[in-house]
Amino acid sequence: MKKVPFHIKFNKIYTASLCVLFLFTLLKSNAQSPQKMSYQSVVRDTSGNLLANTIVGVQISLLKGSPNGTNVYTETYNPIPQTNINGLVTLAIGTGTPSIGLFGDIDWASGPYFLRVRIDPSGGTGYSIVGISELLSVPYALYAETSGNSNSGDNWSTTGNAGTDAATNFIGTTDDQPLNFKSNNVLVGGIDASKNNLYLGRRLLVDPIIGEKNTAIGHSTLSSITSGDNNTAIGYDAQLPNSSNSNQVQIGNTEVTYAGIQVPWTITSDKKWKEHIRSLPYGLDLVSQLKPVDYIRKNNEAKTREIGFLAQDVENTLAEIGYVDQGILSKDAKGSLSLRYNDLIPVLTKAIQELNARIEQLEQKD
Repeated sequence: MKKVPFHIKFNKIYTASLCVLFLFTLLKSNAQSPQKMSYQSVVRDTSGNLLANTIVGVQISLLKGSPNGTNVYTETYNPIPQTNINGLVTLAIGTGTPSIGLFGDIDWASGPYFLRVRIDPSGGTGYSIVGISELLSVPYALYAETSGNSNSGDNWSTTGNAGTDAATNFIGTTDDQPLNFKSNNVLVGGIDASKNNLYLGRRLLVDPIIGEKNTAIGHSTLSSITSGDNNTAIGYDAQLPNSSNSNQVQIGNTEVTYAGIQVPWTITSDKKWKEHIRSLPYGLDLVSQLKPVDYIRKNNEAKTREIGFLAQDVENTLAEIGYVDQGILSKDAKGSLSLRYNDLIPVLTKAIQELNARIEQLEQKD
């Protein structure tokens, strides 16, 4: 328990018998803040002699607003306090017997507050010595518990904050370390500004430091990544086709049975994004060898039939016609093939054009 000096200023009222010097400290704990403050007073007579080993009656009050303000709290002590050999009496304000208010109900945010101390040197209740001191700084640990809207210094409330300044108030780090979030002491998300990585969910991005500009949202998402930059994965256990490549996007996992979008899907097609442009060399010859099928996807609980191609059949067809530098097929790290169906639209267009040309030639012969 560490004692931190607590600043006060004094407005003293004296009687003919005693003079009291007030020393005030705040008990500060690293654990949950105690509902008490430590108070010490050295008691002397008017001649300056210490009242050592003497029982003294003490009454503590907290006044709101001014030295003559509203008395929000008063307490006395039983057993009766006694000074030590040095004339020092030590109390814990908040642990006495209250006669006005409750110490835990004091709203420290609505001060200022003034501490009034009355002492009876005979040990009774005939309090004749009065000292009033303004609390020039608020006990932080107590203030944080009672002021739900504080945004001053470190007083950030878990129940909401008002009057914040976006230029100075924030949640985060001030160095190059990631800002991490935990639930039940388990990492569930974070932001790494130095690497531009964003991760939200449990067991994701096994090492958030890997790569740069990566985004992972969902439980176990991107947990298999080993390197790579500018990757994005969204959804439970969403993994990239290749755990070491860059510039990949994955939405959902292998259990997904439906993906929809409200508006037509738009694919970038501007000429400025392309190079090595040539007329498509394959059309009718490729289409005529494709093997359309319908099938039931294994994870489709509705057991409805889908229409498409088998990627292995397309792979064989492309190899037979010599179309080897294409990207219509891709293989992930586990060896599973994927087919980019929209690439077939230009092939079908070319096939129709070639078929139409043949029809025109036949018509001309007739």
